[in-house]
Amino acid sequence: MKKLICIVILIFVLAITTGCHVEDTNGKENFELSTYTFDDIKNNRIKSSNSIGSVESGFLNSGFIKIKKFSGKRLLISRMVNYLDQVKITSTVESGNLAIYVICGDNYYKIPVNTEYTFVYDNYEGLSSIIYVGESAKLKIEYDYKA
Repeated sequence: MKKLICIVILIFVLAITTGCHVEDTNGKENFELSTYTFDDIKNNRIKSSNSIGSVESGFLNSGFIKIKKFSGKRLLISRMVNYLDQVKITSTVESGNLAIYVICGDNYYKIPVNTEYTFVYDNYEGLSSIIYVGESAKLKIEYDYKA
């Protein structure tokens, strides 16, 4: 009986930790998405996400997320912005593939990864979101809003 319980627990732990990750098919040095397309992202065809080893923190205008392995699409933050507000996004991808988008209404703006980038809301006021999409990505994303 003890062996059966141990086997069930082991299978459960393996199922949780391995999950359904999208394989990185374009090589270790290329961090661009290779399986998911912009059409998949914009039309909400990515229905689930999976992560292992995630740490997230946020307070008022800044925050970060760090994940050891991530596949899928997730919302990082959504908030109201005003004309000429800006957000500094700093990202690091160690492996896998990652795309980051700032969404303003129906417009999607792709943010470069493995860099520090400042996005200025020069033609937009309203609700804005930052999303990230990964394929077996080991990543860290930091954001800092300035009015």
